[in-house]
Amino acid sequence: MNTQVLNAQMLPGEAFNNPELTLSAAANFTSERASGTGTTVVAKQSSSAKAVTIALAISQGTTRQHIAQMLDESDADIRAKTSAELPSVVDVDGDQAKVLDWVQGYFSEPTSRPLILISDLLKEPADPIDGFLTRECQKRFAEHALGTIAILQSRERLTDIDRTILPDVTRDDLAHAMVMLLGRLDYLGAPVPRQAVDPQSIVIRPLRSDNEAEFRSYFQLRHRVYSQMGYLDDFTERFSKLEMNEADVHSIHLAAYCRSGCRESLIGSARVVTNSEADPVLVDLFEIIADRDPVARQRLREAYQLGLPVFHTYREMTPIIGEIFRKGQKCGELSRVIVDPAFRGSGISNLLVSEALERAIGRGVARIFLECLKIHEPLYEKHGFRRMSGFEASVIDVKRTMIAMELQADVITRIAEKLE
Repeated sequence: MNTQVLNAQMLPGEAFNNPELTLSAAANFTSERASGTGTTVVAKQSSSAKAVTIALAISQGTTRQHIAQMLDESDADIRAKTSAELPSVVDVDGDQAKVLDWVQGYFSEPTSRPLILISDLLKEPADPIDGFLTRECQKRFAEHALGTIAILQSRERLTDIDRTILPDVTRDDLAHAMVMLLGRLDYLGAPVPRQAVDPQSIVIRPLRSDNEAEFRSYFQLRHRVYSQMGYLDDFTERFSKLEMNEADVHSIHLAAYCRSGCRESLIGSARVVTNSEADPVLVDLFEIIADRDPVARQRLREAYQLGLPVFHTYREMTPIIGEIFRKGQKCGELSRVIVDPAFRGSGISNLLVSEALERAIGRGVARIFLECLKIHEPLYEKHGFRRMSGFEASVIDVKRTMIAMELQADVITRIAEKLE
């Protein structure tokens, strides 16, 4: 990779008339547009190609030189896993405010491409001063394809930062961060049909509660996409293969399959967490699945005391939670919607969401919530969800600022009448 310094004072559109970075999603980690904690999509290698810009905003000269060198040395590894041609790197000089202004100008260009910002100025957003750049990037660019890599003294996951690396990051660790982030950016793009799909071959159905193999594949798929999206802590990402938690024993689990002859291939999934008692059959099955995965086993034993994960994210939920308990309402939370990228743009996610809502309402669920990235709000509006005003916060577990939405009462009534 040519890491020559480009003038950051140039207009964003001028600074990038250089060799473009084309990518397909990371090998074994690609995805379709979806909604963060509420919904996600992933699976195998994608054949799509997109141009991506890389910008370095690094205040320490020695760190900047090292990162540039590691980008050069990891070039072949990244291209091997993403089919990418890495371009010249843009240097963005200045303090947090100047870097933010540069990013603002970059995305103001109508032809701006996805951006990866690698910086030692990205800090924990809760910090009133040092967290300014991170907070503003989330506030201003949540609906843009912006990927962030923070250079910190530890690899701990921080809210609204996609990846963290050490100042002396190794070539392999930097390549891994880049590959995963390139996959995330591909995931955030609008879905494009990859192949013709015979609607008759698609089956949406509940997972069988006596089938260990089905659920194991389901949890492995979730782990792959959550790793790619940067939603897992470093330990879970590296030492577990299953994305599962205590909410799963209270959930309705659905899968999308593509049927070929007598075989079915998993191409998607979804769940609706409920505030009902744990299903003892699922408790026993999931303990077996997690038996050799201590990280997953621990997550299964960490209960959500308020019932739904969404209730733990927003303090503003307190009156709603009180009303639900007073009325004895059964409620649910839609999440973990995942679609294989080979079937992107084929309407599978819509089928999963529609089926999940019908299954939940058919079981007496009276209120349904979800949490999603702002960029995915329109996806759920089509199904009757509406944003809950003022509900925007860092989601429990995934450390990503999201919004809350609730399915409108008239939609629930309409679905219930249809099921009668």
